Amino acid sequence: MISMQHFTAGLLTLMFCGMVWQIAQHGATTDSEEQQALRELGWLNSAKPEQDVSAAIRRGDYRFITWSDSQDKVPGLEQACAIPPHAINNMPGSIAVAHQYEHRKLAAIAQVYAEEYNLQMSTWLQREGLWRCQAPA
Repeated sequence: MISMQHFTAGLLTLMFCGMVWQIAQHGATTDSEEQQALRELGWLNSAKPEQDVSAAIRRGDYRFITWSDSQDKVPGLEQACAIPPHAINNMPGSIAVAHQYEHRKLAAIAQVYAEEYNLQMSTWLQREGLWRCQAPA
């Protein structure tokens, strides 16, 4: 027969092992998500916003770019500008939670890239009379 003390010690050991396993699984998921984000953002290493804006205009794609984790902010444009959702292209890849150096570096590049891209797109749209920054009503 198992004593209550042995039963309690065994139960605590099982609970501890379960917690360690969950922490290990969470860490693996985080690493996997980090690697996925690195793959999705890798194109930024050779990105050229000027060329990308020109190509988008030729395609008739006049959307501004942002990332889904930017919380409705369009980098490079005034916060007061009313930008309808259909005028935003959410790019893949998360830049919000970057743990590894390479991910933090790509997140910084993404921010600068988006600011430059949106500034150039905004300038072209305003020059062509297709858009003007207006505060929301």
